[in-house]
This record gives sequence, C-alpha cells and structure tokens, in this order.
Amino acid sequence: MSRKADAFDFESLGVEDFYSFLEVDSSCTEKEITKAYRKRALQCHPDKNPDNPAAAEKFQKLSRIYEILSDTVAKAVYDNLRKARRKQKERNEALDAKRRKIKEDLERREHQSLQDKYDEQAAVKKLEEEIKRLRAEGSKKVKEQEQLMKQKLEGKTEESKASAATVKVRWKAKKSDETNGGYSKVLLTQLLQKYGDVEVLVSLKRKGSAIAAFSDIHSAAMAIQNETGLSENCLTLSWADGEPVHHVGKQEPPEPAIQQEDVGSAGLSSDRDYESVVLTRMKQAQERKRLAEQLTAEDNDMI
Repeated sequence: MSRKADAFDFESLGVEDFYSFLEVDSSCTEKEITKAYRKRALQCHPDKNPDNPAAAEKFQKLSRIYEILSDTVAKAVYDNLRKARRKQKERNEALDAKRRKIKEDLERREHQSLQDKYDEQAAVKKLEEEIKRLRAEGSKKVKEQEQLMKQKLEGKTEESKASAATVKVRWKAKKSDETNGGYSKVLLTQLLQKYGDVEVLVSLKRKGSAIAAFSDIHSAAMAIQNETGLSENCLTLSWADGEPVHHVGKQEPPEPAIQQEDVGSAGLSSDRDYESVVLTRMKQAQERKRLAEQLTAEDNDMI
C-alpha cells in the first residue's frame, strides 16, 4: 500500500517528463517501455559506473519511472497530469506572447507619444519663428498699405474738391447765333480767371452753355456770387453737382488786373505760379472729362 502511494509521488523524482527520461515516445506500448528501461538500466547501473556518484541516483529514478509507467493506473494518472501540465504551459506561453505584444504596443505608443510631443514642440517653435517673421514683414506691409490708403484718400479728397469746384455757366444764345451770344471760351476764361485758376469747356452744339472747373471751391463760390458777364447778355453761374455744404460765404471779389469794360479789348493774366497747381489740374482732368461727356450727352439730346 505504501509502495503504491510512493508510485504516485511524481514530484519527488524531479523529472520533467518520464517518457523523455526513458527515451521513448508517450504512445509506446508496455513492452517498448520495458525494453527501453532495460537498455537505460544497463547504461546507468552503479556497478558499471563505479566512478560516477550520480549513477546510483539516476538508476533509482529510472527504476521509479519504470515502476510508474508499467502500472496501468499510475501511468494513466501521470498521463493526465502530463497533459494538464502541457496545456498549462501552452496557456502560459500564449499569455506570455500576449503580454509581450501588450508590452510592445505600450512601448510603441509611448514612443509615438514622445515623437508627437517632439513634433508639437518643433511646430510651436516654427510657428513662433513665422510669427516673428510675419510681424517684421507685416509691419512693413501694413505701413505700405496705410500709405497707399492715405494717398488714395487724399486723391479722393482732391477729386471731391475738384468736383465740388465745378460750375455751370449759362447765357442767352439762339441756335442760329454763330457768335454764341457773344461768349467764347477765351472770353469766358478771361472773365472767370479773376477768381482763380479755371478751365473752361464750352458746348459746341448747345448754345449758351459751358462748364468751368476751378482749382478750388473758394474761387468757384466767388465766381457764382459775383460774376455777371457782359451787361448786354448776363451770365448765370451755378454749382454743377449741387452746392457744397462747406464752401465759404459771399465775399468781395479780388481787385481785377484789368477793368470790366476792357475785357473785350485785352486779356486777363494771373500772377499765380501754374507749376504749383499742375498736380491739382491733373486730378481735375478726370472730372473735366466727365463733364465734357455730360455736355456731349446733353448736346445729343438736343438733336
């Protein structure tokens, strides 16, 4: 009974696999187990290995293994234990593989996280550099745009002034009157130059009509308030685009260079420096062109 119990004490032998120790396959027969045992017993018998102190221990293990494997019940118990251990080993190996994969995934994610953090820091640094560059360049561009806007606004102001300083001139003249009521471009210019620099456009088809573009609103207002033209055919002056709200009030006209009665015999001259108003006249050119087109349109309406 005791011997039977000892036969099932597999752990005490310290052998991982009995079949491997016996050098046989697990599917071998009882006869093959006995044959293998005899062969191995002759090899490791203490009498044949007097100089090997481990031979006796090995021989004892071999005898115990044969005792177990030659017993049907003990062999079945051992086979079940061996099978369970193998499955456990496979599960552990699978678990280890899974753990290795989890560990590798974790390491890969940590590495990617570090790489992403590095890329983010690099991107932030690059963005800061770009912002500095844009500030440096943008400051220059903003100043350029501000200057352009200022020039544009100044140009619009000058154009507005030029438009506001435009006057319509009317007088009596019949369609058949070749003298146009006694007024020509030269005479109108002479009459209006007393108030400031002026450019006169006379309608070619519509008698008794002209446009006078003064260099400033003050001069235009003075002409409207004071100029009557020839006594036998008076002039009527009015604002071409409506009366500007900011023009000056009525003032006395400047002292003419030549008396009114001498207008027909001698031309008036201005002491102004025309070079100083070239820029203003250039800006007025566009307005005069528009007014000329307006006169032409009105002439066409008369046909």
